[in-house]
Amino acid sequence: MTHEETGANDAQQSTSPISPSFSSPASLAHEVGDLILEKKGSELTVINVEKVTSIADYLVLTTAMSSRQVSAMAKEIREFVKHGGGNVVSVEGLDEGWWVLMDLGDVIVHIMQEDARRYYDLDMLWADGRVVRQAAMPESEDSDEHLAG
Repeated sequence: MTHEETGANDAQQSTSPISPSFSSPASLAHEVGDLILEKKGSELTVINVEKVTSIADYLVLTTAMSSRQVSAMAKEIREFVKHGGGNVVSVEGLDEGWWVLMDLGDVIVHIMQEDARRYYDLDMLWADGRVVRQAAMPESEDSDEHLAG
């Protein structure tokens, strides 16, 4: 594992305080990514943008299949971060469930329905950042059943 993956160097470089539960912006971004995958988010992308912008160190992008899933994921992330002692600066779009933007300080999370993700194409917009993690689609529990017949 590189320092990037573990976030070993990020603790010294961070401009805003990170909870002791989240040792660095990188660890927060990856832990939020893990939660997203647990909640069946798809097309997870974590981008290091600290050399591109001063608004955050990491962007976490994911796609949800419905407004209900968008809202549910956002609520889970908010509770996870608060429970871990982290800071949820703001949450936008929760009621609409089309695109939720979560400001976690050094980490910005975008949870979008598929049409919003394609239309706004944040992956391309932040292409100058460095993708540090990608996961396409979580494995379905019954995916083997579909293959068998």
